[in-house]
Amino acid sequence: MAEPVFREIDHTADIGIEVEADTPGELFQCAGLALLSLMVQPQGIQAREVREETVQAEGWEQLFHDWLSHVLHRFLQDGFIAATIAVLEIDEHHVHARLIGEKLDYERHEFETEIKAVTYHQLSVTCEPGRCRARVIFDV
Repeated sequence: MAEPVFREIDHTADIGIEVEADTPGELFQCAGLALLSLMVQPQGIQAREVREETVQAEGWEQLFHDWLSHVLHRFLQDGFIAATIAVLEIDEHHVHARLIGEKLDYERHEFETEIKAVTYHQLSVTCEPGRCRARVIFDV
């Protein structure tokens, strides 16, 4: 199994990422962690709290958007930052994942960038046997 990867892409006034993984679960896991790592340096995030989250939508692109929006919402509303994400169940209509992390502590965590929203601009998700790819732009 190849390691899931993401890379930041240049975009005027926004931040974008492209994610590649072997499976949809790995794709969603990697994208969630990438989103969080753009906002807060992942070093030092401790496993103090476990949350299980479920998101439902119609189709891969909508699900990907809604999943990342959900992860962002948890951060913006509760200050929750995950150190690890494990996708427990996934298909084109739902994702169920376990997020392990803690609340943001400005004394211990290095804040990087404020992300306001997950956009639909240039959003794409493709899943073929053995390889999934996604592209998303975040409003900063």
